[in-house]
Amino acid sequence: RNSTVIFRGRVADFSYDYVGPKQIPTVTITAIDDLFLLSNAFLSAFTPSAETSSTRLTTILNRTEVGWPAATRDITTGTTTLGNYAIAEGTNALGYIRKIDEAERGRVFVRASDGDLVFEPRIGNTLSGPSVTFADDGTGTPYRTVFVDFTTQSVLNRVTVQRTGGIAQTATDNASIALYFTQAETITDSLLSDDTQALTLANYLLEGAPEPRFSGVETFFGSLSTAQKNAVAAVEIGDTISVKRTFTSGSPLSVTEELSVEGIRHRIDLRGETVTFYTAPTTIVYNLLLNDAVYGLLDGSNVLGS
Repeated sequence: RNSTVIFRGRVADFSYDYVGPKQIPTVTITAIDDLFLLSNAFLSAFTPSAETSSTRLTTILNRTEVGWPAATRDITTGTTTLGNYAIAEGTNALGYIRKIDEAERGRVFVRASDGDLVFEPRIGNTLSGPSVTFADDGTGTPYRTVFVDFTTQSVLNRVTVQRTGGIAQTATDNASIALYFTQAETITDSLLSDDTQALTLANYLLEGAPEPRFSGVETFFGSLSTAQKNAVAAVEIGDTISVKRTFTSGSPLSVTEELSVEGIRHRIDLRGETVTFYTAPTTIVYNLLLNDAVYGLLDGSNVLGS
């Protein structure tokens, strides 16, 4: 029988309760991953050098007052350069790492399978290759529920980013503002090293028009084959999954989206295990396929794979 680690962390609390007239004892265990260790570490005052976001993260993890083991890191080179801004005495380590990620807009998380601290850079195009293909027509892994997001709350048509000591940089989508009014986000005291990067980030964050998308998918392990269970259990944050929804009438008769996994929730009770993947849209490119009418064109959607 195969087994897959779905959580790795530490017990933070547990409680005993007695339920019902028969006073059946129950135990509730509260566990947290090792980001908890960073939330309880505080930095001594120092001024780092100007360096990439990934190098800055390494600088923080190497600090004596943090001491995150080098063997449990998976850090990918970042796309941004951070300035040599002074760090105040007593700055919370996890809070500062969140500021690094705010400037990079990638991902920082603890991987369930091995407990490594993972840093991923700003998300660009993703080569097609979902780790799990969900479908409701028997052509893929079955699912119980798919969540559809279609709301103006996802619109950002005015974004301002101001680095520490810099001039506020604002990106706007006037056509979106005319349709949906101003929906804004402001970032101050960014760690980015110059105003050009601040403007690039502001433009990156613009989302001018709401589009219906699958924001999550839920599946029940009891309805999956062994191979499907193993594949679903192994999905990590940052992986790509595919979700297909079919319809009995109308046009189109089916919609398929490839999405990045940004959150995972496992629920285990007496009925079995249910897992929910919370997703975000991602720009997918496909491997060039010679002589194919759709995938045989070398362009922005089809690329040479490795």
